[in-house]
Amino acid sequence: MQGCFFASLNYFQSLSSVKFIFTRTAFLALSGGMYDAVWRRSSAVESYIQVLKSIWAGVIHSIRRLCLSDISAVKSKFIKSISGESILAIIVDHFNVVRALNHCGARALIRRYPNYVNKYATNYLANSFSKTQRREILLYHHHYLTEKHITETFYENILEGGLLLWSETIHENQYSIRMSFIHEYHAEGDLSLIFSIGDRELYGISFSIVPGKMIGSNGGQALLIGNIQGRLGEAEPIRIATRACHDIAPPYLLVAAALSIADVLNIETIAGVGSEEHLMKLTKSGSRLYFDYNAFWETLLLKKNGANFYEGSVPLPDKPIALIKSKNRGRARRKRRFRWQVSRHIGTTFIKFVAKTSNCNELFGDG
Repeated sequence: MQGCFFASLNYFQSLSSVKFIFTRTAFLALSGGMYDAVWRRSSAVESYIQVLKSIWAGVIHSIRRLCLSDISAVKSKFIKSISGESILAIIVDHFNVVRALNHCGARALIRRYPNYVNKYATNYLANSFSKTQRREILLYHHHYLTEKHITETFYENILEGGLLLWSETIHENQYSIRMSFIHEYHAEGDLSLIFSIGDRELYGISFSIVPGKMIGSNGGQALLIGNIQGRLGEAEPIRIATRACHDIAPPYLLVAAALSIADVLNIETIAGVGSEEHLMKLTKSGSRLYFDYNAFWETLLLKKNGANFYEGSVPLPDKPIALIKSKNRGRARRKRRFRWQVSRHIGTTFIKFVAKTSNCNELFGDG
């Protein structure tokens, strides 16, 4: 299978080379409006090549699943993924997804991970989403980031080590929060925020930007958090980090970071999946720690709405200081001050990556 894989990879690389030679030759031979037409044709060729790459990546992924899983279960998921639509409609819709993502900031992402564009065909963000909803959410996430003018190098920076949004040395330990893309678990969110001590990742959350209607919200859009996970075997460093950060545990700092990013992107609603909607229900015997989503969101005063998602406004309200015992008010103020400082730093750093204009909106429509 490896030989087949590398042969196919070389084939697709050769196709890309042909496309490049064609474009360069056209540039030297033509000018003005004729060149624009050739360039548009070249872009179409690139989209077709990316479609082929995504299909091949999906085939390889399916073969791996067949080798590692029950064949009947994989067959059932495949049938479910193509049910309700004609083959022609599936092909046309998939091409539109690839074309939209390939011509905007996500180009670097899908070139690195061609199977990314297939993610809407299986579980994505929440258990209850249909395939049509998943496809709409995937396009909406990138559409919204495009409208907010993410820089051309946004995804390139994320893929090459991530965007460092905050870093501080506390008690001789370096703590940081960065934005990244976790290709192993991107079904639970298209972007991730990672809390680390030194080079060791302790906690992460993943999120996507979704239409409010998809989660039963009255807002136009929401930042939906689909995953909150501590890293296995890091319980003691997590306790140390919590004490160093004025008794604010890493997942709460990460949510504060997400709120700051939502504010920069003019998103007024934050939402989270509950335990029932969460895609992966792992115990401590799995690769990640079990997390009680319902209890976590309730501590942040988010309310479960009629669509079974937890929802709150940006920024989230704090518990009134008058309701806190007088002996604990000083501690509460210190925690809030530290959280505000981290959030402010993250916001002023992230805004640097949403500064450029874009000409990609016609690929998505008017929203």
